[in-house]
Amino acid sequence: MSNERPFTMITGASSGLGLELAKLFAHDGYDIAVSGSSERIFEAAETIRSYGVEAYPHQADASTYEGVEAFWEFVKSKNRGLDAAVLNVGVSIGGSFLENDLQEELRLIDINISGTVHMAKRVV
Repeated sequence: MSNERPFTMITGASSGLGLELAKLFAHDGYDIAVSGSSERIFEAAETIRSYGVEAYPHQADASTYEGVEAFWEFVKSKNRGLDAAVLNVGVSIGGSFLENDLQEELRLIDINISGTVHMAKRVV
């Protein structure tokens, strides 16, 4: 695979919107570093590779400082400049705030806010 292609990173790319965004970037010829919290990220990478580009999967938990740092170090280890960064990772919780579990609410904040701001700081 050529390092002459543009390179991007996409968080939350195991499924859903993140995977669809990865497919669009792949269609446009980008090699992509992708992260996700489950082993589905490796299946997603295979899907991305079917577009004729390279996909670098990394399983990480975006709700933790260590998980964010691990993916950022993984991206840097490719020794390629980033042409784009898609900070897509996010979760939602249905139901009533009053009835939702506090730990689930705090994890949502850790992923959607703290982890995203943390990664944005690394990217810029």
